[in-house]
Amino acid sequence: MKIERIVKKDLRKIRPLLSGNRFKPYYFLKQVPLGRLAALLEWQLDKISSDRHSFILAARDGRKYCGFIALEKQGWDTSFFGFSCYSIRHFFAREGRGQECAAKAFLLEQALKVCRAEGGRYLNAKVDSQDMAGFSVLRAHGFQVNAAMLQLVYRVARPGGRYRPLCKIRPYKKEDLAALKLIARGSMSFDHFHADPYFPKGAADRLYETLVENCCSGAAADEVFVAVRNGKPVGYVACKFRRDISRILKVRVGYIRHLAVSPAEGFGCGPGLQEAALEWSRGKVDIVESTTTVQNLPILKISLKTGMGVVASDFRLARWFG
Repeated sequence: MKIERIVKKDLRKIRPLLSGNRFKPYYFLKQVPLGRLAALLEWQLDKISSDRHSFILAARDGRKYCGFIALEKQGWDTSFFGFSCYSIRHFFAREGRGQECAAKAFLLEQALKVCRAEGGRYLNAKVDSQDMAGFSVLRAHGFQVNAAMLQLVYRVARPGGRYRPLCKIRPYKKEDLAALKLIARGSMSFDHFHADPYFPKGAADRLYETLVENCCSGAAADEVFVAVRNGKPVGYVACKFRRDISRILKVRVGYIRHLAVSPAEGFGCGPGLQEAALEWSRGKVDIVESTTTVQNLPILKISLKTGMGVVASDFRLARWFG
């Protein structure tokens, strides 16, 4: 096999691989035609190929392309953490007896060489739980598993369960920010950053403080609701409308970006926040998606009770250099 870097004008060369990839983004939305799913994947690859610090590598056996890997430079993460971060956004090879694992191993080895040459220090990957070839190849090349995730979807047309609210839920106010940053810093323990023994814990805590700040400013979310108990903010939920994805799929997609409550004072407020997010979505979107780790049972129970269903699962892995 030979390796070839795919630039923007060459994406057509691997287009046949896109339609054959069964792990396309949103493959679990059975109402969306396969052509639209492939168009979304190509749009994502087009964005990656437009960045000179990111790479799409394709494996070619003779004249036939048999797989590709998309290695994206995480510019925001690199700036925030102070070290070079990359992510494997897509990883695909044609299925067949032993061929898939061999092609993926070849692609990953080339991607690791590129990452080292570019000064990458941290490389993460997301792999569908059904993609055992991809998972096995990543593990064999030194990637550690930091989280197992569940993808949940709420179909707005179907009513979900109802909870008796145990606190007041209202829209975010500017004076809430300091309290919400403390909640964000102290409430996260199940995510893949905190689970990574090599990741600086202080940096992971600061990440969620910055995330809630960006959500409240409107940069990372369209709406934020706050749970209040005894006049004090004790939790929040951030909601977002995925505009580009909705335009391509022709299905309006909403996203629960983050939900957190104060461990000490926010007990019982999670369901009310989840319902506020779902109620906000009515009339705006067709589905609402969210993700959670498998060990985050409180959030999983709330999500299922309010009418969300598990549609997919994946592993989050990472490898460090140097």
